[in-house]
Amino acid sequence: MRTFAAPRPDRTSAGFTLVELMVVLAVLALAATVVVMTMPGSSAQVTAEADRLAVRIAALRDLAIVEGRPMAIVVSASGYGFERRASTGWESLPGRGFARRDWPLGVRLTQPTNGAPLRIAFDPIGMTSARTALAISDGDVTARLSVGATGEVVRSE
Repeated sequence: MRTFAAPRPDRTSAGFTLVELMVVLAVLALAATVVVMTMPGSSAQVTAEADRLAVRIAALRDLAIVEGRPMAIVVSASGYGFERRASTGWESLPGRGFARRDWPLGVRLTQPTNGAPLRIAFDPIGMTSARTALAISDGDVTARLSVGATGEVVRSE
């Protein structure tokens, strides 16, 4: 009785060698390192929020000059919003660029406001009544903003 066996596979094409597996693992480790190194740090959220706030305050000052009417930013423990002076009093500023914004999760205003919102108002020529300083933090990183009496906005770490 004759039995037939399947032909033996060639040992050179049976699988991956140890060297090939090590090269693949090295490439994956390199790719993972690149991803981790490009991820934003913990300070990125506070820095981005401070930059966004500084730009929006400067834009509000410019809008007060262009429209020739008082404008204000109201900063509280929960976030900030923008207002303009109307004949009936202060009203929310329309538009997506000046929409009310809550502080992102983990970011907070670190200056005590005694529970009352802080209003920084710009007159029609872009000046404020006094220099005002703000500080926002996530517990590890603190970003500071100052609005001068002449309306200039300066951000620092």
